Amino acid sequence: MADVLFVAKSKLGPVGDLLDQLIATTEQSGRRAIQDETELAEVEMVVSLGGDGTFLRAGAIAHQLDIPIMGVDFGRIGYLLNLAPSDASTSLSNCLEGRAAWEPRTVLDIAIDGEHYSALNELALEREFPGHMVLVGVTINDAAWMQYSADGVLIATAMGSTGYSLSAGGPVLPPDSPLMVINPVAPHLQINNALLVAADGEILMENQGPRGVAVVIDGHSVARLDLGQQVTTRTHPRPLRVFASDTRSYVTRLREVLSEERRGAD
Repeated sequence: MADVLFVAKSKLGPVGDLLDQLIATTEQSGRRAIQDETELAEVEMVVSLGGDGTFLRAGAIAHQLDIPIMGVDFGRIGYLLNLAPSDASTSLSNCLEGRAAWEPRTVLDIAIDGEHYSALNELALEREFPGHMVLVGVTINDAAWMQYSADGVLIATAMGSTGYSLSAGGPVLPPDSPLMVINPVAPHLQINNALLVAADGEILMENQGPRGVAVVIDGHSVARLDLGQQVTTRTHPRPLRVFASDTRSYVTRLREVLSEERRGAD
């Protein structure tokens, strides 16, 4: 008997009500619904109920296990999530009955001193202390590209293109695009345009400044680069499989997100 893992931002209110409903649907199908993220041996799919942060946590589990994920949008902006709560019950039934379609999402494979990490949204090299810049040399497919003096340098996936990268002036990519985005954050007196890199590209970034640089993956600091240390990034050979909703296109959702952000700024 296969399990379905539910990762929810809350067990109260509308999220909790839908969680209970989806758990009942799962158990009626003969599967076990679990919420313990340590009991993963028999999990066949993951359901995320929350915003982008909840989805990133759940998506990391799904990618590690090479199983699909269905993300239900309970966030304030939630561009990563294309499924409204009102459609969740029917969509879950379709998944459990084998009638769902899944779309690939590019994941970054990041190597630092022989250790590998995965990123659903972005890799960021950031300054450790206010008032200082990072000095990062970037090489693409063994060809030197540029040395950035900036607050930071990002490599984003298509999913991450509407997060930190967009705030730094980067382009928005369709969620299923295999491209990577290199984007400096507040660069000092130099080119500030983002650069798109093909799916089969390799990006090497080196700390070329005297101060340490923080390595941040999907919002979590994972390492520190000293002078001369490098991080290599390429697309992961295994994408994340995400439930494909036929009721909300990414263009519609992006318009909703940007409209909400605009209203919030007024």
